[in-house]
Amino acid sequence: MRIYLATLVYITIARSRPEKYGVTPPISKEGPSPQEVALATDLINELRARGSFESEEESKKREAVLGHVAKLVKEFVYKASIRRNFTEGTARASGGKIFTFGSYRLGVHGPGSDLDTLIVAPKHIDRQDFNEIFLEMLQNDPLVDEAIGVPEAYVPIIAAVIQGIPIDFTFARLALAVIPDDLELKDDSLLKNLDEKCVRSLNGSRFRAVYSNVNGFLGGVAWALLVARVCQLYPNGSSMFSTMPSYGVDTTQEMAATGSAPQNRGWNFKYERDRAHKMPIITPAYPSMCSTHN
Repeated sequence: MRIYLATLVYITIARSRPEKYGVTPPISKEGPSPQEVALATDLINELRARGSFESEEESKKREAVLGHVAKLVKEFVYKASIRRNFTEGTARASGGKIFTFGSYRLGVHGPGSDLDTLIVAPKHIDRQDFNEIFLEMLQNDPLVDEAIGVPEAYVPIIAAVIQGIPIDFTFARLALAVIPDDLELKDDSLLKNLDEKCVRSLNGSRFRAVYSNVNGFLGGVAWALLVARVCQLYPNGSSMFSTMPSYGVDTTQEMAATGSAPQNRGWNFKYERDRAHKMPIITPAYPSMCSTHN
């Protein structure tokens, strides 16, 4: 269901930007056939019948939980700042912000889906603060059902359940003294002086269920990128397609040009380690990464 809904999102994006299709020209600009339109309609109806769409009540509950988490993040930054002997005013002004990504950010989540979140903190807050102070705050919060740290993960997380909603927290600190409420993460310069764990956290690579990247299958990010690539190749086509089965494991899929810099080297075919990847599916955000490295 997530993959299908992601298809609709990326088709909309592709059609709103007709001048940009990706790293190669589209294969075809033809529209869908009547049969393909009918099949897509049947699929939507089937998904609705199976309860694959979240109810309005559930959506409001998620929003309320995220509002509570946003307050916790600011309180976390405040407490960590006070521990470093910051003044009351400076500690309160340090900010802190939470971002969502994954299926929820795309609006393609279903009932029971987890929330993938990123906590962004100023430069004087470190990962140890995240693993100790924030984890303790969650464990002592009456709205939190459970919380456990997984610091040894490729992308270190705190996994929690808040009012029945599973949430994965990742962490990154930026080289900024204050994190403003209107902060955006599009500027590549924000990645300067960050460690690898923070860079990976900012790229938002989280995976779940049977297709799990952790278990050696394609993960959610990889599937979403393949959907986006098909939409670039067939910008006016139907959501019903069978394109990728014709590609081999040595075919590299890229949505955008992958730049690199000395400090945070992006994925590049000229490097032997990167060249060894099978069926590389490359993330479009700088620094680019192979989402199929497992």
